[in-house]
Amino acid sequence: MCMKQEYFSEIKTNLENKIKDCEKYLKGLTTSTLKNKSLNDVLEIRKFCKEELPKMDKIITTELYHIIGMGKLTCNQQSTFLALIKQYMSYRSDMKTIACNLNNLDSIPNLPSESSY
Repeated sequence: MCMKQEYFSEIKTNLENKIKDCEKYLKGLTTSTLKNKSLNDVLEIRKFCKEELPKMDKIITTELYHIIGMGKLTCNQQSTFLALIKQYMSYRSDMKTIACNLNNLDSIPNLPSESSY
């Protein structure tokens, strides 16, 4: 028995939406581009990171193991799921840096240039 396609489609859509949100706020973001953004944009990015980071933590510490271990994914579903997780997780370093270190205007953090998993 394998995971029903409608369940997998929901998981896939939810992950794709999370990736789109990460791209909206974090794609191509560097320390330099962050410094050149408006104060409103920086506050919006920081708010997103502070709200999304605990959600990401839950996904990677609980949901990931549950879906892989008990989800009965087909090989194709598992491959798609893991590729999406990897893409989503690629934003973790910047997200965590901003959420944990951008506390005042004097402390704009240096963002990692890239991360890989």
